[in-house]
Amino acid sequence: HFSMPNPILAMISSIRHSSRHFNNLSRLMSTKTAVVSAIGPDKIGIVTETTKAITDAGGNVGDSRMSRLSGHFSMLMTVTGTDSSIASMTETLNKMSGGKDGMEYTIREVVGEEEDQGGEEEFAAFFRLEGADSPGLITKVTSIFSAHALSVDYIETEATSAPFGGTTLFSMDGRVTLSGPMPASFDPDVIREKLDALADDENVDIDIFDQEDLEEVDDGVGLP
Repeated sequence: HFSMPNPILAMISSIRHSSRHFNNLSRLMSTKTAVVSAIGPDKIGIVTETTKAITDAGGNVGDSRMSRLSGHFSMLMTVTGTDSSIASMTETLNKMSGGKDGMEYTIREVVGEEEDQGGEEEFAAFFRLEGADSPGLITKVTSIFSAHALSVDYIETEATSAPFGGTTLFSMDGRVTLSGPMPASFDPDVIREKLDALADDENVDIDIFDQEDLEEVDDGVGLP
């Protein structure tokens, strides 16, 4: 029978305790990403209130999109933080949701490969449509993109009244991308031909600009 000296037992116990402490600390310090969306009646200070709740919880706002539409304000943003800060932020925003200001918040934690599913961009282009408004324009344009494996990065639209007459003018600007691997059948010229045909059918103007070509012309300054 071998009896291990007490100092060695104490050292082993300390190492085990330190290891557990380190693992717990690593879990607490690991960075997580969450997507926060919010929508509600527009009012002064709503952006400040929302971002303050996030930063007070220990979160950090990354990419964001915010806009005002028909008296309502919407926000979409990515937030990074530790497990505890994301949990604290979620609890705070859930309490704020549906309050007297009418804002509704949704928080979704990004898990695993969701953070970057697309891979490297193989093709990117900006597009612009201008003309008289008609039902289904967005659907018709984006269906051409999706049929050629292009993903919409963003779209901004605006409908305005023409200076004279009752015509409603519609404009749409956006960016589409294709992340690898690129299909062997992919051909930007075919996409342009289909957009030109759609433009003729709908009596609108549609232009598409390869991002690579634009960057060669003006080094990336003043892109649409």
